[in-house]
Amino acid sequence: MRLFDDLAERGRAVQEKAVNTISHLEMLTSPTTWVSKKGKVALKHLEVRPETRIPWRAEAVGNDIVYHCDKPLDGSTVNLLTGLAQSAGVRYEYDNWGNSRLVVPQEAAERFFAVFSEEKVQQLTHPEEFIARSEGRYSLKVAKDYKPVSYARIADPRPPLTAEQLPAELDIRVDGRVVKLPKIHYEGMATTRSHISRPRSVGELRSTLEARAAASSSSARRSASSALRRMSIRTGKRTRKARK
Repeated sequence: MRLFDDLAERGRAVQEKAVNTISHLEMLTSPTTWVSKKGKVALKHLEVRPETRIPWRAEAVGNDIVYHCDKPLDGSTVNLLTGLAQSAGVRYEYDNWGNSRLVVPQEAAERFFAVFSEEKVQQLTHPEEFIARSEGRYSLKVAKDYKPVSYARIADPRPPLTAEQLPAELDIRVDGRVVKLPKIHYEGMATTRSHISRPRSVGELRSTLEARAAASSSSARRSASSALRRMSIRTGKRTRKARK
């Protein structure tokens, strides 16, 4: 794997954690199971269901490790990734085409790996099973009866919204203020995505749009802040030169 080779100078431990985190992100964003296909054997690791897998990839860009997901994620998953990214001290970006990016600077790598470890993913997606296993009272019945958060969309019996059911305009809240979006801004997202990924209600559509807007706004604020810092540094250098 190219990522493994590109991180050779940072040591074997970083290489392995960086590559393993690709699987952890897929476990976090895809439906998973902790038992065998026939439900008779408890698995050591979470298993992603191939038919509903959300693929991730990663690359080294300068001193950063950048994780990419090119499949649209629902609003609850975007919110989850936004919160986890903030706690890990990394940047999460979600664009208008539904692409996700986690940008991990070198100084935040270890914290990022800890926040997105398989154990943390198990706690988030299979909390009841995780507690039962941790306390030594695990049984296959726990696994069979429990469906993690990521199953919610698969199990939702409601049909997705059709183009005719979409409102002509939709009010969403962005940075504390209400913004009115015309239908053209979300019709494609709500009707051209896969059946599983489409919103089931106007409320769910609004939540997804607000999560996207929050992620984009946060990314824009960070970019503006970085630009201001760079300008301040350059201005300071010119001032010092002028004094000399």
